[in-house]
Amino acid sequence: MNADVVVVGYGPSGGSLAYYLGREGLDVVVVDKRVGIWPLPRAGHVDDEIMRAWQGMGLAEELAPTLTEVPDYEYYRSDWSRYFTMPNSPGITDQGWPTHAFFNQPVFERALRRRVAKMPNVHLLLGATLTGIEDDEAGVTATLEDAESTKVAIHAAYLAGFDGANSTTRRLLGIELEETGEPQSWLVVMVRLHDESVPELPDRCFEWAGEERAVTYIAPLPDRIRLWEFRKLPGETNAELEDPARVWQLLDPWVKPEHGDLVRADVYTFRSAVAAKWRRGRCFIGGDAAHQMPPKAGQGLCAGFRDAANLGWKLAAALQRGAPDTLLDTYESERRPNVEVYIGFSQILTDAIDAAAAGTLPAGFDPSAPLPLPPLGPGLHGKAPAPAGTRSRQPRLTDGQLLDDVVGYRFAVLGRPDVLDGVSAETRAIWRAIDCAVVSDEGADVCAWLNELRAGAVLIRPDRFLVDAAADTTQLEHLTARLAEALGVSHTPRTEVAA
Repeated sequence: MNADVVVVGYGPSGGSLAYYLGREGLDVVVVDKRVGIWPLPRAGHVDDEIMRAWQGMGLAEELAPTLTEVPDYEYYRSDWSRYFTMPNSPGITDQGWPTHAFFNQPVFERALRRRVAKMPNVHLLLGATLTGIEDDEAGVTATLEDAESTKVAIHAAYLAGFDGANSTTRRLLGIELEETGEPQSWLVVMVRLHDESVPELPDRCFEWAGEERAVTYIAPLPDRIRLWEFRKLPGETNAELEDPARVWQLLDPWVKPEHGDLVRADVYTFRSAVAAKWRRGRCFIGGDAAHQMPPKAGQGLCAGFRDAANLGWKLAAALQRGAPDTLLDTYESERRPNVEVYIGFSQILTDAIDAAAAGTLPAGFDPSAPLPLPPLGPGLHGKAPAPAGTRSRQPRLTDGQLLDDVVGYRFAVLGRPDVLDGVSAETRAIWRAIDCAVVSDEGADVCAWLNELRAGAVLIRPDRFLVDAAADTTQLEHLTARLAEALGVSHTPRTEVAA
């Protein structure tokens, strides 16, 4: 069997990568040892950036009614005196979506798989296990064992392992996972309420540094689900903690068996870790295979979505437009520094639970600060300062449409008419060659953003980060030429390229 790309792992991140590659027309084989989706909710939080990505997939409107709003997040000492509050900012952000939302992971995965199923160029090998990887300059061969124990070999140009924290791909590639924080084990419990009338349940999320153990409470999750996390104490075994009788003992201050059904109770080890390498030859890793973080900031799954959006368009550029191999190297150089900020922030929030008992704040932590929005590391934009490599806004255009509903998952140049109208035929040829949408707009949202940047136009990447901003036509042409060089696109006008 031959393919352009083998994607190992069909969870949210791997499924998103398969979608991005499939919509570019690439031949994709998706491998997963599970046949169906995991039926229980796991990850529960998305931010406005990821909702924007769902919008680009055509999923946001379908999923929006299933989301619930995230309340403020409060930290308490053992006596229930409030330590600090991380406020949620309600309303729509510059991404076009709410800052935070709770979602139901199985509902999302089913919706995503329905989209992927409509792509005849994406082939699924479910119930199959990856057993070997061989790659050289010509390509990569993935060896699998299917559900009938039959060995299958897939020959592809590239392989991407988005197969979770215990990644087989990472192990077969011999890539080490580097711990950046002290692991902690917690019992994760979900209860589905019979109805919402449980007066003992608070209407906020909290971390409580209890005298015996730390407790996390997350609500309201969709489908009447409430989540607790209980810190595992020294000497406790997983089996002891996961016993339903013990679980209900721990839940007793808040909810009782007559109030709902136990959905899950599993001990998880929360880690802060980054893989030593994200690329080896023609093979890449992403999502939890490449990085892990405590769940306190709700950014683990979000980071995996960002990996997929970043790697997807770069693999398509390499396979369809002959982009140089150096472009694929920017996947790790851009994503690693970005995700390390989120890992560090998540670890600080985890440390704050212990700090609550001592009445101190973790070093370098400002509880009034919002969730960080780190730029990409050096990559496509080189060492250019911000706004290069920062998150693009999604303004509403003059006709009322959000930007991404017009441009989709591709490059886009957005600017004032006087700046865009003056570019040369050579620049327009480059835009056509890289399938760059050109949006000329003077709406209030667009002008406010450009004025803030002191720019006349911005060049936006498919993953919705900025290549850079340009003050005028001349700067925009220079910026386009630099991008063309990075993508290996000829500067010569190509009249044969379709608009």
